[in-house]
Amino acid sequence: MKGIAILAATAAALTLTGCNRNATTANSGNASANTASANSSAPKPGEAGNGAAAQSADAGKLNAGGGAVPASSSGTAQLDRTYMLGRWTDDNDCNNVIEFTQDGRFIAANGGTGLWNLEGDQLTMTGRDTATIRVRPIDQNTMTVINTDGSLGRSTRC
Repeated sequence: MKGIAILAATAAALTLTGCNRNATTANSGNASANTASANSSAPKPGEAGNGAAAQSADAGKLNAGGGAVPASSSGTAQLDRTYMLGRWTDDNDCNNVIEFTQDGRFIAANGGTGLWNLEGDQLTMTGRDTATIRVRPIDQNTMTVINTDGSLGRSTRC
């Protein structure tokens, strides 16, 4: 995945010249967390089997409207603010992370900080600049990142 800017790289780029910015207040969109449960119930008897939907050959590619064609997932992770909280890495190095805090701040591995907000699958990070990417949970500890150019990345929880 050479050349793909994903979570930590995006955050680092947003904060390179804004390392000393003071982000003490979050915007009103960050004021309340989504309280939806991230757990799903077990399948009912008789409903066992492979619940995974078939993926099309176009899954993850750009569609005519410019967005990525959604890939199906049978995972139990629900994307909400609670899901995003914590430390995430793009390169399996938990010394190189971006941390998303409950109060709407992010802290990049380079020490830079900014604000984050999640609306649907759109993750917006604002430091000196603003970037919006799309995220898709795979499971509680892994997500796919869809960059603005349609390229894909993978982030894991530390």
